[in-house]
Amino acid sequence: MADLRDAKALGMSEGSVARGAIGFALIAVPREVFRAEFRAAFGVVAVLATAVVVALPLLEMLLRHGFLTGSSLTTSNAGIFASALDGFVPLLFPVLLMLVSCFRFFQELGDRFVSNTRTRVRVESYVYAKLLVAMGTSFVVFFAATFAAFTVAFIVWPAIGNPGIDTAGTLINGHPWGAEDVYRQYTYSQLLVAGPMPFGLFYSAWVGLGAATCTALGMACLLLVKRPVIGLGLPFLLLAVQHAAVILVGQDRLSVINSLFPFGYTQAPLIVGMAPLLALIVCVVGLWLMLLRRLSRLDVLA
Repeated sequence: MADLRDAKALGMSEGSVARGAIGFALIAVPREVFRAEFRAAFGVVAVLATAVVVALPLLEMLLRHGFLTGSSLTTSNAGIFASALDGFVPLLFPVLLMLVSCFRFFQELGDRFVSNTRTRVRVESYVYAKLLVAMGTSFVVFFAATFAAFTVAFIVWPAIGNPGIDTAGTLINGHPWGAEDVYRQYTYSQLLVAGPMPFGLFYSAWVGLGAATCTALGMACLLLVKRPVIGLGLPFLLLAVQHAAVILVGQDRLSVINSLFPFGYTQAPLIVGMAPLLALIVCVVGLWLMLLRRLSRLDVLA
């Protein structure tokens, strides 16, 4: 506020001062701390969980739904893509996410690593580095896994003759299936009007954003709950309870899980489909704004 107050006296715009403050805050974590955290981010558990995240959608597509053998049929490549993400992926999403991004922090809290580290590194820098690396890692991993499934469904599948895709005899509201019906098939498939690649990039980034947001929620839970094992499992419980609650009242579109994986439900407008995750983002940002003022006083970091 003092910088903004004196900006005009120095011939500077308040906007440039605010942008400079944001830029400084983004790089305020000492580079050595950030580099050390990045190098140590992938332990054995995280690597194994990452492999499962990438492989599970492809296994769902190829094995469980049986499109290659002809035991299952769908009307479009979007249906093939949906089959990769409409099975175990939504169920295991919070569990795999915590193992990929938060398991190392969970171990360090349990081993009292933080209480020893904070004598050499500011606790704020330590937590910032953890948060940035964890969110970045989860975004990249889940973006890559989703885009890999998209690549198989929309590029590899047509190249091998689109096995399992059959529109013959399919009726939509009493009318034969048409090519434009794919735009109304699932939430976010509206974007296929612009072409498969914009849809694939947007949806992969959307899942990555959801992963990064839930990672930030998981990190916050680990900081707020004195027992690390409860903090690690709390995001899964919160998402599961929220998902079950909105379905019980007949508002499945309000589920955060359905906002990320909307297959198997009637199509919703983009803003409606995106709303639950956007609301979660607002809540998580507010939670972290509160935490950032109290980091040095939190019991789990003392």
